Amino acid sequence: QSASAFGIELKSLLISIQSSPGCEHAVVLVMGLPDFSRMPFLPWPLSSVVGWRGRALKEEMERVVEEMQLDEDGDDSNEKTNGSRRRRIALATIPEVQDVLGDAQNINTTNHPLLDHLRHDPAQLASLQIQDFFADDGFHPGKHGTILLGNLLSRVYAEEIGISVL
Repeated sequence: QSASAFGIELKSLLISIQSSPGCEHAVVLVMGLPDFSRMPFLPWPLSSVVGWRGRALKEEMERVVEEMQLDEDGDDSNEKTNGSRRRRIALATIPEVQDVLGDAQNINTTNHPLLDHLRHDPAQLASLQIQDFFADDGFHPGKHGTILLGNLLSRVYAEEIGISVL
C-alpha cells in the first residue's frame, strides 16, 4: 500500500470516527509512528528499509492530521456551536527512546517528563536501557514503553482539553 493510499484510509477512518453518534465532544488522539529503523529487533539493512517505509507513512499521517486540523480551524472548531463543542483531533508524536534516555541519563538535565513514574527512583532511572522500553520481541512496548506511551497520550489529551499536567 502506498503512503498516499494509507493517508486516504486514515482520513476516511478519522472522518468516520468524528461523525459517529455520541462523539460530538470527542477529542480524537492519533498516535504517531516511531522510527522503525531504531527498533532493537531489526538488523541492518532491513532496519533501513523498514525505517524508510515508516517515515513515509509517518509523514503522510502527519499531513492528514494537519490537514484535518486546518479544516477544523477554518470552521472555528474550537468555538461553541449550537451549545456544544465541535470535535477535535490531535497528534501524539512518539519521541525517540534514545532521546528520552539521553534526558534521563544526563545529570545536568531534569528527567524527561514522560519518565515521571521513575522520578523517585534515581537508581532505576539511571540504569534504564533501550531494551527496557520493549517487550522480549524487541518491537512491542514493554513495561516502560507502555508507561511512556500512556504518559504521552495523557499529556496530549490534557493539553487538548486545556488542563495542565504536572
